[in-house]
Amino acid sequence: MAPAQERSSIDRTTYLVRDTPEARSASTLDLLTRVPFVEVTPSGQVRLLGSGSVKILIDGKPVADAATMIRNLQGSQVARIEVITNPSAQFSAQGTGGIINIVTRQSTAAGIGGSVTANADSFGAAELKVSPTWTRGQVSLSGSLDPSHGGRTTVRHDEDRYRVDPNGALVLDRLERSITRYETDNLSGNLLVSYKPTAKQTISLTGYAGEGESRSSGTADLVFESAPGGSFRQTSDGTSSFGYEDVTAEYRREGAQEGAVLTASAKYSNFDWRTSDSYLTAGTAGTSAPFEARSDSNHSAATLKLDYVRPFGTKRRLSIGGSLARMRDESSSREEGGLFPGGPALALSSDVAGSYLEESAYATYQAPLLGGTLLPGLRFEGRRYSFAGAALPSLDRHDLFPTLHFERKLGKTLTAHLSYSRRVDWPSIESLDPSLRFNDPTTAYAGNPALRPQITDSFEAKLSIQGRRRNFELTAYSRRTEDIWSQLSLLDDDDVLVTRQVNFGTRLLRGASATVQGSIGRRLRYSFNGHVADRRLNSRGFVPPPAGVGVDYGGSANLDYRDGTEGRRGADHVTLSARYSGPSDTGFSRVRSSLGTDASWSHALTDRLSSLVKVADLEGDNVFRSTSVSATGVSREASRVRGRRITVSLTYSLARPPPR
Repeated sequence: MAPAQERSSIDRTTYLVRDTPEARSASTLDLLTRVPFVEVTPSGQVRLLGSGSVKILIDGKPVADAATMIRNLQGSQVARIEVITNPSAQFSAQGTGGIINIVTRQSTAAGIGGSVTANADSFGAAELKVSPTWTRGQVSLSGSLDPSHGGRTTVRHDEDRYRVDPNGALVLDRLERSITRYETDNLSGNLLVSYKPTAKQTISLTGYAGEGESRSSGTADLVFESAPGGSFRQTSDGTSSFGYEDVTAEYRREGAQEGAVLTASAKYSNFDWRTSDSYLTAGTAGTSAPFEARSDSNHSAATLKLDYVRPFGTKRRLSIGGSLARMRDESSSREEGGLFPGGPALALSSDVAGSYLEESAYATYQAPLLGGTLLPGLRFEGRRYSFAGAALPSLDRHDLFPTLHFERKLGKTLTAHLSYSRRVDWPSIESLDPSLRFNDPTTAYAGNPALRPQITDSFEAKLSIQGRRRNFELTAYSRRTEDIWSQLSLLDDDDVLVTRQVNFGTRLLRGASATVQGSIGRRLRYSFNGHVADRRLNSRGFVPPPAGVGVDYGGSANLDYRDGTEGRRGADHVTLSARYSGPSDTGFSRVRSSLGTDASWSHALTDRLSSLVKVADLEGDNVFRSTSVSATGVSREASRVRGRRITVSLTYSLARPPPR
């Protein structure tokens, strides 16, 4: 990852991605682990300045399923990663934790290029990535095809539930000790076509598609204090599958004046998810109870977007634009059978269908002021919700989201930056619809039609030092979020734990983040990043209040050693990385800290063929622990996922290397 540079606006920091053997064998998610201010937890969640409410964009646009896309998008197809902790009004207001914009390569060197990568790991996973590029005259093509087998992953899961009795004491309600094994098969691909009819016009078409299937089988020992017989053995089998398509057509025209750009785009995305699970719960007397659960869901979106940038001289710039998006969500679930032998028989079904129209418009104006640069902005954004067959109160809402950035150089290498933004997290269709959906025989999820958006006011003060051998950046921030969401879990009369999102109250985060990048000699580079914040949660009407003051913290470290000429025979690249996420608390739910450590060695066998050996999770198994509390009970969960995965990759470059 190259240091931050080439910023086109003062509201973001840009990190360039080199087209190296490591990038060709890595996913975009792997690249994010090396970006300052960004954390990737062992479970794959992306956090920015400690916040998990991050909006991920590809080429400035939302995608159908960001988590799947960044796992499947090859690192060599990424040109740069923009980190925007306090976005200007130019960007969607969605995502109170900030924005990460992944910008893909839109043009390549003339002729045939790209790479072919094959890898396998110690868990039985295997993958083949074919990523060719071709450019001739006004036309550029690039794409990838990525079939993969996920191998076998084993998850050990423990869950203890306690009910609050009339005297206020915790009484054991349910225990579960389970082992589940998963295997996956995926196929994904993408195609980018760019045509330049003139030097100042570009027409591009970008498409992503993929499908996959996961199979699971498991056993669990269960104890129900309220059930006849008490102890049970449960076996389970399940399958889940997904498919997605994401297509964008874009027209870009540069004006006669340098810096003037008009961009118009149309985008369509669709994501399908299907699951089928069967359970058989056996009692000590030879009796058994079958349970079947099936669900289908679909998310589709169509978006029209228009942006225009007009410079006024060399130091002033106006940006205006807007978008119109139509999103639709549909889901259905069917559950039938008994939770345990001798218990009541269930026959449940639910159908959730709804849509929303999102409207937005913005304007920003960048101009010199007091020896620096000022960038004020204002965004209008809102949603109109509609639900099929559900009589819900009006959920329509439109708001103004102001932003302000000011940057000034204080010296030859020292720059100060002050900023403010107001952002929002809109509720999804499923989080609003009250229908009950079962995850397994004893856990279910329901939406909350009273759920309001959570809105954050964010202030930042940043100092950057750009030296010859090292860069240092210190950011102090304050984020106040109203109507913060939290997961409230309650045991119903059938011993089913029902979870729904609620507006917990107010959260105030005040903290600082620091990152330093540099080199020692010509061969060793380092990057260290850390953040710490004081967290204060104030509940709204929940008695007793389940949370209060706490500390959020985390960080990462990377060491890179290079020997030889990159892309030439004999070149070596050794990387060590570590990332730590501290505990998080959103009121009713608390998640324990996690640690991840990786090491990799890349060696150029020839000028076109390179090898990579990577060891992920050097510390061993990953353990995830969480606690949910409410007025009626406490639930504690712990999941252990097998770690220390060894991956071996071979990458062959399709382009001939330049002459020595």
